[in-house]
Amino acid sequence: MQKITNDTLLKKISRLERKIDSYRNKLKQARQENQNLSKIVKDQQLILTEFPGWIILIQDRKILFTNRKILEDLGYEENEVIERPFEAFVHEDSLNYVMTMHRKRLSGEVVPDIYDLDLKRKGGEKVPCEARISKIRYHGRRAFLASLTPLERQKELEKKRLEKEKHHLICSLSSGLGRQLRTCTKILDNCLSEPQIHSISGKEFLHQLHTAKKYQQDMLALLEFMGGSGKTQRVLMELPVVVDEAIKASKQICSSNLADIESAVNLETFFRATPVVRGDPDALKTAISCVISNAIEACVPEGKVLITLEETPGLARIYVQDNGRGIPFVDQERIFDPFFTTKNRHLGLGLTVASAIFNRHGGKIELSSRPGHGAFFSLILPTVKKASRVRIPPPGKALKHKRIMILGESDALVGIVSELLTSKGAQMVAPSTPDKALRLLEKGNVDLLIVDLEFSAPMLRGLLAKALEIMPGLPIICTGPHAQSDGHGKAERLFADKGNILLVSRPINTAHFLQTVTRLLILGHETLPKPLS
Repeated sequence: MQKITNDTLLKKISRLERKIDSYRNKLKQARQENQNLSKIVKDQQLILTEFPGWIILIQDRKILFTNRKILEDLGYEENEVIERPFEAFVHEDSLNYVMTMHRKRLSGEVVPDIYDLDLKRKGGEKVPCEARISKIRYHGRRAFLASLTPLERQKELEKKRLEKEKHHLICSLSSGLGRQLRTCTKILDNCLSEPQIHSISGKEFLHQLHTAKKYQQDMLALLEFMGGSGKTQRVLMELPVVVDEAIKASKQICSSNLADIESAVNLETFFRATPVVRGDPDALKTAISCVISNAIEACVPEGKVLITLEETPGLARIYVQDNGRGIPFVDQERIFDPFFTTKNRHLGLGLTVASAIFNRHGGKIELSSRPGHGAFFSLILPTVKKASRVRIPPPGKALKHKRIMILGESDALVGIVSELLTSKGAQMVAPSTPDKALRLLEKGNVDLLIVDLEFSAPMLRGLLAKALEIMPGLPIICTGPHAQSDGHGKAERLFADKGNILLVSRPINTAHFLQTVTRLLILGHETLPKPLS
């Protein structure tokens, strides 16, 4: 019995010794991990402290940490900064702005993460900086980590760069103006010289005077637009009209400049929208025609120029794309500089004036080009929101109890349109034959007629003629594939003089179709936008 008790105790002691050894190993490992973590923390602390930029940690408006670089550059000791309010080191010129941003950030308002401020050195000198602020958790509480970049060197370099560019622009402008003035003077001298004045013909004399006048007008236009002294009228205009006029003007410009060259440039237009802009129509026409004529001349003798007009929220975009030689990369940065040109008989003012005009209208001109692959100009203008003068009721209210007749050979079309308009309260009538439709029209109980253009031409002509004879003021919608894309649909050819026939393309956009039907029934055909021809 005693022996059994001793054996049990020995086994327990053995197990305890093994556990102690295990705990010793774990303790050793923990100590090693603790040393490694301490080393990592020291290394990270060293990285932050020796980081070459400026770093500040702020909590409760007090500075808890700064790195060595900012202390050295601003002339402070660590004990002069730690636990002191951050605003104590902000220059008076920026103090109100910085405190306002900080209060908004604390209250949860959306504020910029990057902004400029002015710190102050120990001696009080102002130091302009760019601050990047991040919200973090430090010891379980909200804090802000600020990375600051001094801007003294950048502002000094930017000032020198601007002065250099200004000097270059003044030199270029002065040189170009002097060159063109000498050209005008030379033309006049040739006309008025003693040997020439008796021999030169009146036609040639007038031609040279007109040439001198054109040089003078171009220079005056440049000076007015660059100086902002030109008179600019501000009116509302539909941009497609201005672009059409600019295309005509550009063709005239190119026919004059390329009188000695046979040109077969293909000019294509694609207007996806009719944006309305505010500005000077003549000035915008001049600017757009300069860009288009530049593209045409880049394609001579054969090539293609595509002009596209689109509208995005708040902006109208005119794209002028050619498949000419393209513009070398070295010239792309100078393409809008005054008097820069690579073409003979050009002043080098067209794109300069165009860019100035668009800038004065709140827009811009951008260029994208690869040598050998043509050039792509983007002309961007702010648009004016088209306000409706008359409040249009919603379709559900406007179409309620309206009696609408639909005629079509396509069951799918009749079904879709009928279901769409019925859902808005309209009463749909779908006669099986044209004769039944005319008998219903004679009763005068129809507010709108919808006709499928898939009918044969004789049947369509007879049907619409009789319908308009019975009810002259009846609004009619004709729908078919690309009904208004080319401006020469079947119904338009047959009834070009009838103003109450509206063409709607298929496939039908349901939202647009509902709006069209509503406006047609409430306001009449004349209030609807006309398709571009």
